[in-house]
Amino acid sequence: MSDAESPFLMSILETYPNKHKRGGLWVEGQVLRGKIKAGEKVEIVGFDSHPISSKVIMLDPSNRKPSHVGVDRIKILIESVDVDLSGTGRVLAHPQTISAHNRCQAKIEVLSTEKGGRTKPLFSGYRPQFYIYETHFACEVTFPEEINSVPPGWVGSVDIIIEHKVALETGSRFELREGAKISVQGEVQSISDY
Repeated sequence: MSDAESPFLMSILETYPNKHKRGGLWVEGQVLRGKIKAGEKVEIVGFDSHPISSKVIMLDPSNRKPSHVGVDRIKILIESVDVDLSGTGRVLAHPQTISAHNRCQAKIEVLSTEKGGRTKPLFSGYRPQFYIYETHFACEVTFPEEINSVPPGWVGSVDIIIEHKVALETGSRFELREGAKISVQGEVQSISDY
């Protein structure tokens, strides 16, 4: 199944109320996969333990492409929701296709200096920023029991606990950052909650 045929998923980068008589909430973001059209039901996922249900009222008329995958940003007008959605880190998705979690098991690569990464090893209990959907959350990385530290260039599986629930699924790509510097690239292998 191609990204265009997969269930719709869009990172939410900005929200603001619709000032016209129709009402609703404009949601602006980047389409990560799939397509969406007016009348379809959607969920806002992330930060909360339960997704927020809504419905697409319309797409911004300036978005003329039939498939939005890969478009830098699009705007979607949805029904009003009774929650403050300021800040990033949430996604808009077809219902029950992705859920929020605060723990995952992931395969990571500790970036070497040649790739712009670290010069020193990482130790179990490492606390960087978990970067996904154009935002970041504090997290803690734990290595397998028999490993206490790993050098730059190491590739392996780790357990990650994230400070807030964020939309995750098997295959989700993320970065671990120290300030603006990317130290680790990773992919979710399995999901659980803390």
